[in-house]
Amino acid sequence: MDNVEKIEDVPIDSLLQKEGGYSVETEIDIKEYPLQFKKIHEKIIKSISLYLQLLWSANPHGKTIVKYNVLNILENAKMLFATRYHTDNIYVTRHIAADLREIGLFSGFNIKRYLKNIDVERLDIKKRLELNDSIVEYFSTIVHFNYISGYNSYGKIKTINEELKILGFPDIEIPNTEQDYLEDKIFDKIFEQVSIIFVMNHYEIFSEFLFDEDE
Repeated sequence: MDNVEKIEDVPIDSLLQKEGGYSVETEIDIKEYPLQFKKIHEKIIKSISLYLQLLWSANPHGKTIVKYNVLNILENAKMLFATRYHTDNIYVTRHIAADLREIGLFSGFNIKRYLKNIDVERLDIKKRLELNDSIVEYFSTIVHFNYISGYNSYGKIKTINEELKILGFPDIEIPNTEQDYLEDKIFDKIFEQVSIIFVMNHYEIFSEFLFDEDE
């Protein structure tokens, strides 16, 4: 499982659709989510990368990510989060948002289509998939610089917060005004929180449904 580079050697259909799924690391205590993206456990990154890569490979929509696979994208996001406070590049956040959005665009639809042992009709799973879609839309507003105008990230983050409450995620502290929301430190903190939840939301789905004790 640790070697995602050899994922093309795995028979995708049988792996995705087998009744018991495929083992993911489930011995990680995630009662408290990390406060920093770079602190997300490496086993969590590798576990979700395995499934997300399989989903992307099964239905790539014309996009290819051989060299730049899901694991590389998530590891690169960790590196960018760790270094963005030491750079003058104002587009680092947008870069991260664009990369994570590409993963999320594929995951929700493909989970419903390919992962047959996940009960996508169960209410909490529906809500998790809806949360994924909302986070992808939030990332899109950042990619397109729609921070407070039109279809904007300030409005979308409020929607995400309501969905988080339903699922029992920690609340995101959202300023009452758009002006306060755009303060660099506040905006950066919220963006990082959403990015962490984006990863952990996938892990919550995969770790529950895709673990086979016989593996």
